[in-house]
Amino acid sequence: MKNFISNFKTAFLAEHIKIKRKGIYVSSILVGFLIPVTHFLIGLYTQDDKVEAGLPGNFIERFIGTEIGTFYSFLFPLLLIITISRIIQIDHKNSGWKLMETHPLFKASIFFSKLSVVLVSALISIVSYLFMAVSLSLIFTQ
Repeated sequence: MKNFISNFKTAFLAEHIKIKRKGIYVSSILVGFLIPVTHFLIGLYTQDDKVEAGLPGNFIERFIGTEIGTFYSFLFPLLLIITISRIIQIDHKNSGWKLMETHPLFKASIFFSKLSVVLVSALISIVSYLFMAVSLSLIFTQ
């Protein structure tokens, strides 16, 4: 197990060297920022002065709740598909299959390192989405 973890760490760092300057994490941040910013800009120009009947609710929850469907049903799967295809393309271009055959690391650690890069990218996108949605909803209340 200790050998697998050290192999995984080595493979994970090698994956980060391969994806350096490819814009995978930057595109994750931009996808996370896209929906809250557009919702905020549309909300600025179509602001209603009507008072809604019913119980008052948390504005942050309503702001996130109205736009989260677009994020998780369209943009997030699109981001995952683009990220996975970029990693595969980079690996194919660098002859990654030859590296897997000759490399002394476990093949499972190489596969899990590629998966972990995708998961880190997804986590960055979700965190940036939540950060931007909360910060813009706080600005919008002012």
